Amino acid sequence: MVGETWSQIVAQGPAFSDESKPTPMLRVGRPGQVGNVEMQDLIFTTKGPTAGAVLIEWNMAADAKGSAALWDCHVRIGGATGTDLTPTECPALASGIAPGCNAASLMMHIKPGASGYFENMWLWVADHLIDDPDLEDANNTMVQNSIYVARGLLIESTEPTWLYGTASEHAIMYQYNFHNAASVFAAMIQTESPYYQPTPNPPAPFTSSVGLFPGDPDYSCAVGDEFSGCDESWAVVMRGCEDIVIAGAGLYSWFSAYAQDCIGGQLCQKALVLLKGNHASVRWEHLVTIGAKYMVIMDGKGIAAKDNLNIDAHPFWSQISLLDVTSDGEQYNDILWLDPSIWDMEQPEFSCEPPCRVKIPPYTGATTTVNYPLMTVSQDAWTSTITVRPMTLSKLGFEVMTIGGSNVKRDSGSLNRRAFEDFWPVPATTAAWPVVIYNGPNGKESTASPKAPYPTQPPSIEPGSPPPQNGAWPAKALRPRMAAAVDPNKELDDRLKDWMCRQAAESPSYYDMDMLDCPGRGGNNNDSGQMPMGDGTGWNVPKISNNGTMSLPGFFPWGSMLSELGRMCEQPLESKTTTTRAQTTQPSQPTAKPLKQADAKHNNVKCYGEGRKMSNIRLQNGINSFCKNIGSDVGVQARDLDGRAAAGQQQLMGRYKKESIKPFSGQEEISFSFEVLDGCSWTFSMDECTRYFKTPVDSCNCGGENGKQGGYGSNNCLRWKTDPNRSAY
Repeated sequence: MVGETWSQIVAQGPAFSDESKPTPMLRVGRPGQVGNVEMQDLIFTTKGPTAGAVLIEWNMAADAKGSAALWDCHVRIGGATGTDLTPTECPALASGIAPGCNAASLMMHIKPGASGYFENMWLWVADHLIDDPDLEDANNTMVQNSIYVARGLLIESTEPTWLYGTASEHAIMYQYNFHNAASVFAAMIQTESPYYQPTPNPPAPFTSSVGLFPGDPDYSCAVGDEFSGCDESWAVVMRGCEDIVIAGAGLYSWFSAYAQDCIGGQLCQKALVLLKGNHASVRWEHLVTIGAKYMVIMDGKGIAAKDNLNIDAHPFWSQISLLDVTSDGEQYNDILWLDPSIWDMEQPEFSCEPPCRVKIPPYTGATTTVNYPLMTVSQDAWTSTITVRPMTLSKLGFEVMTIGGSNVKRDSGSLNRRAFEDFWPVPATTAAWPVVIYNGPNGKESTASPKAPYPTQPPSIEPGSPPPQNGAWPAKALRPRMAAAVDPNKELDDRLKDWMCRQAAESPSYYDMDMLDCPGRGGNNNDSGQMPMGDGTGWNVPKISNNGTMSLPGFFPWGSMLSELGRMCEQPLESKTTTTRAQTTQPSQPTAKPLKQADAKHNNVKCYGEGRKMSNIRLQNGINSFCKNIGSDVGVQARDLDGRAAAGQQQLMGRYKKESIKPFSGQEEISFSFEVLDGCSWTFSMDECTRYFKTPVDSCNCGGENGKQGGYGSNNCLRWKTDPNRSAY
C-alpha cells in the first residue's frame, strides 16, 4: 500500500468515540497471522473527538526478515485543517482541559506475536497548527493547541522487530512502552512530553481508562515520590523485557504548562525513563535527555541529569553513552545455538565452556497426531460449529538449558540448570492452539481459537518416558564436552621466545625479563639485577649481525626476527628418510582438465539494430540490477561492490545460466541472459559483469548516448544478452 501526496486514512464518528472501548482504525493482520505487507507514504489521522481510537494495531508476523514493514508513514492527530482539532476547537490551555479534544486512546500497538520493520515513522499529537491560517504572511506563527491522546506506542512483541528512526510525541501516559517485549532493535528514537502538563497531571483526562491496555503506568501517586511519573508523561517505559537494544535516544521535556524557564535547571518534569523488572541483555546506547531532573529510574534508583550534564548552556542536555539495564537474573543472554545435525550423531554432543546456555534444535524423529477441538462461534442469532482436521506435530521444541557453572543443582525453574554431564533436554510448552480464520454471517472474516487447553507436551524424553505415537525418542542423552582453551598465538609466542633466547645466547648483553627461563639463563641476570653493558656488544653501539644486517642501538633486529616468525606459514619440508615397503599397483587417476577462463580478447558483439529504443541510463540501471542478481547467486553481496568476494564464494561454473526481465514504467522492459559455457569457470565481480552487458549498449547505435537497441555477445566462455523491448503491460 503506497500513498500518493501523503494519502490520509481518517478515524471519525461514534465508532471511535468511547474511550472505554478502544477500537482500531487500521488493523494490520490478525492475531497469529504470518505473512508480508509493505506500507509507504501514508498519514493516519482523526477528525473531531475520537477518544476510543487506536490508530494502528499491528498483528502481522513477518514471514521473512523485514517482510512486514512500514516506511515513511506517520500518525498525525490534530493540528491541520479539516481535523476539527485546531487552536480554534482546542486552544492551548495552561490550566483546565479543552472539551471535545480527547482524540485517541493509543497511537500504535505492536501486539504479542507480531513483528516488523518500521523506518522513519513519526507518531505525533499536534502541539501546534501546521497549516498556515494566513497564506499571505511568510511568517507562520504555528499557533499552539492542546490535544489529548492517552498513549503513544505500545510494544508487546517478542519476535524480531526493528524501529529505525522513529518518534512518539505528546501522548499523556507514555511515548514508548516496551511491555514484556523481546528481540527489539530501536535506533534513533525521539520523544517530547506534552507542553500542557502538569496541568492536567497524567492520566487526566483519561483517568477512567487506566488499565485498559497492558503495561499502563501505575498512578498511585504518593506525596513526595519523584519516581512515580505522576507529574508528566513517561518518555519510555520498559518492564519485563529482554534482548532489547536502544541505539540512540533523544528524550526531551521542553515545557511545563507551556513555560520554558524550567529547561536550564532540569525542572520541566521529574523523570523520563522507567526501567523495572527487566531480564537479560537490555542495553541503551547514547541516551540524551533535556529538561528532566532524572534521566532514568532503574529498579527504584534514579540517575540524575545533573550528574551527566554534557553542556553548561542552553539546552543543558545530559548524556549517557552506555547503560546496561539491571537484570533480575543473568546480565546477558549468551546463548549457544546447536546445529540440527546433532540429532543425526550416534552420540549427540557439543563443546562449550561452562557455564553455557544452549538452545537445542527441535527433534523430528517422533510425531504425534492430536484432534483440534470443535468450536462453536456465534453472532446474534447465527451459530456455527467449526471443525478442523487433526494436526500432526512433527517437531518437538526444547527450552533453553544452562549447563555447568559453580554449585549447579538440578533446577526445574526458568533457567533449567543441569550439571556439566550427559543430560536430556526439557520439552518446551506451547501456550495455545493456532488461530482459525472463518467467515461470519455478514461474510466478513473473523478469528477464533479453542478455549480447551493445548495438549500437554511430554514432560521428558528420557528413558522410561511414555513413547511417542510414531517414531522414537533419541537413544542417547546430549553430551557436553569441555571446550579446550586454545591460544591462537601460542605457536607465534613459542617461536618468538626461541628467537629471543638464541639472541641472548649470541649476545650476552641482550637482556629482557622474559629471558630468565631461557636454557642456561636461570636466575635473575646472574643475580646482578642490572642490565649488562659491554663494549661493542651492548645497546649503545651499532652491531653487525651474522647476516650483515645492522642492528641499531636500542632496537631489535626486526628483519631477522620477522624472517623467523614468517616461517610459521611455510609448508613442512618433505622427509628425506627412505624406507623399504611392499610394492603395490594402484590404478592411475586421470588428471583433471583445468577449466578455461573467460578472455575478453575473444569478445564478439552483435547489434540488434532494430526494435525498441531505450535511454542509456535506464539500460544502466537494468544492468546493475541483473548483475546484483548474479552476484547473489554466488553468495556475493553485490550492492556497491567492485571487487571480489572471499575465495571459493565467487566462482560460477560451466552450464550456469540465468535469465531475467526487468520491467520499467512507460511500457518498457529489458530482457537479460547470461551463460557460462561447459568446461569454463568465471569469477564474479560487479565491475566486470556490468562491462560485459554494456558492450551491446556502448558498441551499438553509436549516433548518440540514447536510442539504444541492445544486442548480444560471446567469447570463449561466456554468452550474454541485453535486449530492450516494449512490454505488454
